[in-house]
Amino acid sequence: FKEDLSLSFAQIGLITLVYQMSASVFQPLMGLFFDKRPIAWSLPIGMGFTLVGIMNLAFATNLYWLLASVFIVGIGSSVLHPEASRITFLASGGKRGLAQSLFQVGGNLGGSLGPLLVALLVAPYGRHHIALFTVFALIAIVVMIPICRWFRSYLNHIKKRPMLVAGKIERPLSSKMTVFAISILLILIFSKYIYMASLTSYYTFI
Repeated sequence: FKEDLSLSFAQIGLITLVYQMSASVFQPLMGLFFDKRPIAWSLPIGMGFTLVGIMNLAFATNLYWLLASVFIVGIGSSVLHPEASRITFLASGGKRGLAQSLFQVGGNLGGSLGPLLVALLVAPYGRHHIALFTVFALIAIVVMIPICRWFRSYLNHIKKRPMLVAGKIERPLSSKMTVFAISILLILIFSKYIYMASLTSYYTFI
């Protein structure tokens, strides 16, 4: 990207910022929306955004097109992950820690294989071969279809159940301690992604 589009490192940083804004900052907003209005087909919808973004990345000819492409990819991530986490929770069978761990391993495995596949499929043949990654997105969409059907059945079942009167939930920590603990976690995650995003941006776009 850097050589093809004559990008500066400041522009590469801007690309990373746009992606992180759409993939991370928007994600809690999407989670809040899906909490109020669950959508059974949100997983393939999110993957569809990713597919469109990847295809545009392969053929982007200027910075603005590139920014729009990474923004679309990020939106796909924001749409997919909240409901994917919910489905992981529902499918855990009570083993929530194991289910969430496997969910994270899948994401990290994909993130680690991505640069290797780029080195094998894109670097030797040119940036347009990024479009090959849409095959993985299409496969993922097909795999998600039966999962979404199951999730739709679950949502329909929940709607038919009588509303339960919410009781007072006992919290293991006070409100102040809860806010403090979440703040520490956010700081740790934020500091982690500062250097991770810096390194991945440098090696991806150089």
